Amino acid sequence: MTKLKGAAILGCLVVAGATLLSSLPASSATSFLLVSGQRLAKACRGTGATEPICKFVANAVDRLAGVDFQQPVDETVVYKMLRKLRGPVKKQVKQGCCGGLNRCDACVHAVSNVEAYVATNGSVHMFSDTLQTACDGRFGDPVVTAECKGQIDDAIAPIIDWFLANYPPVIACQSRALRACAP
Repeated sequence: MTKLKGAAILGCLVVAGATLLSSLPASSATSFLLVSGQRLAKACRGTGATEPICKFVANAVDRLAGVDFQQPVDETVVYKMLRKLRGPVKKQVKQGCCGGLNRCDACVHAVSNVEAYVATNGSVHMFSDTLQTACDGRFGDPVVTAECKGQIDDAIAPIIDWFLANYPPVIACQSRALRACAP
């Protein structure tokens, strides 16, 4: 076989592999979602002041969808999810949310604001509607698109409830992801 023929075959395999890979549903290692966390985060763009919080929720959905919350959740997964809170917390602190408070108290105040926002009834629906847009146009089959939207819709409320129950502001700020308060 000549080098040119070998290169042509290799090129065809690369194109075929890339085409096949882009047509398959993307999913992270811990999620069963039909869309990737990256696509979910992109869906949050343009949501205004809530964009960082939306990206946090998108990351949580990507990492925790399909997790059995009756079992202990892998600490590294929680760490990676909580790291997405750093941006919104720092932003609130920089904007003077917590005038004069020490780092720990400022973090607790900022995380309380984030959790209060996430816990409101309208937020769950807003996050669900926003993240479901990641499914639109992703699949040629309307049945798969509907399944994708259903997975996102089914994942958001339980994940938010689990997060609020297990990571109140003080615990979240004590986590090694935020490192604002001493444990």
